[in-house]
Amino acid sequence: MTSSSSLGSHLLDCSFGSLLGGMIPSEQIPGKFKPQRGLFRRGGVISEGAGLLPVKEEEFVEHQLRSLRDMLPVRKCSIEELLRSDDPKVPTLGGGHHRFSRRSVEAAASAIPRDLWSVPLFPITFSSGEELGRGVVVIRNKAEAVAFARMMGLSELPRTPEGHHYTYKVLVIDFMRRYPSLGVLSV
Repeated sequence: MTSSSSLGSHLLDCSFGSLLGGMIPSEQIPGKFKPQRGLFRRGGVISEGAGLLPVKEEEFVEHQLRSLRDMLPVRKCSIEELLRSDDPKVPTLGGGHHRFSRRSVEAAASAIPRDLWSVPLFPITFSSGEELGRGVVVIRNKAEAVAFARMMGLSELPRTPEGHHYTYKVLVIDFMRRYPSLGVLSV
């Protein structure tokens, strides 16, 4: 039989484990933890028994938010710019690059009206809209919302009371499946 504290610890491990992916053992980074590349791609758990440093929940959340911010693009690119580039990418706030798949860019070009080809749209930024209801995702830029709707075969997206467009998590997941390099998640 499992004690309640052990069960709570296991639940904490499972929920955070899906976000963390792999971790570098604590002996390699004294006093800190550092996520490996592919943060959201691999399953894993936070565990002291695995030689990892314990992480306070607040520190974990702060680190995850910082990691998400670091993946946001410094600027956006237009379809024209992406189609012309041999290596389509934009710099990120964290100093890296967000790379675009040629196949995704070409698929987007076939779905987006030609008059939007010169508008910097990509990557489309999806923000949490939980204040509007569970599973709601906000697209704050009008041109990005139009591009998203066209790429998903929709005529238009509904608007929030503030005038931003919104959609639902299930459509964003489908979008990311179809066009994996053309969107980013924001907090």
